[in-house]
Amino acid sequence: MPLTGIPAAIAADPKLERVLESAFSDADLSCVEGARVPLLAALLRAEHAPRALLAIVATGREADGVVDAFRAYLPEAQVHAFPSWETLPHERLSPSAETVGRRLGALRALRAWRASARPAASLSGPDAGSPGERSESKGPFVLVASVRAALQPLLPGLDAIEPV
Repeated sequence: MPLTGIPAAIAADPKLERVLESAFSDADLSCVEGARVPLLAALLRAEHAPRALLAIVATGREADGVVDAFRAYLPEAQVHAFPSWETLPHERLSPSAETVGRRLGALRALRAWRASARPAASLSGPDAGSPGERSESKGPFVLVASVRAALQPLLPGLDAIEPV
């Protein structure tokens, strides 16, 4: 069930307008747990907001709940979970194929989103648009990861590998 009116009400509150403006600089914000996702959704809808967000939460279970919440508050956004490996670094086990696939899928989705958010004239070269560049034709991109998933190493260029 979409809850799109809540972030709009947050953004329209004059008391929170200053908070939303200061959030684009180096600001630390804290709020009650239930207000985190609606506040972040309001920030992503703001006029000069970066259009991509990496939300890092404590656990994988919490990440699943935050993904569902973002999908309810921002139905126009691409929201992806970035799961952690279920193996420990010292174990001689590989992560499951499903986990590896979900991680690669999220990275590929981010790459595709960034490529389509850039103007066609600036797709090449070192100054090929910024990751936070706003595109009016598409919604924001949200990647949700647990602390453990965010700290696990990635090889460069994994997002460029085409699926088999």
